[in-house]
Amino acid sequence: MKYWRARKLSATKFKRFSGVKRQTFRLMVRLVKAKEKHKKKPGRPSKLIIEDQIFWTLDKTKKNVSGKFTLTKGAYLCSSGNKLAEK
Repeated sequence: MKYWRARKLSATKFKRFSGVKRQTFRLMVRLVKAKEKHKKKPGRPSKLIIEDQIFWTLDKTKKNVSGKFTLTKGAYLCSSGNKLAEK
């Protein structure tokens, strides 16, 4: 499923599909977009928008969740509490 379809889902269906709350998903998108903005050499543009890339990643990690989703070099997201924490 692509982001344009998933944003129409209710909160419970969104969480069931993605594995994270909508607020957490928005936080992930903001962090990834901020990282993308500060790239020195962005390279070739991606065919997928960032939201779809995150959905794809969440779908792949949902099958073997270790309890943490790595977001950036110094931060991680706990899947149990859906809170951003610093290492």
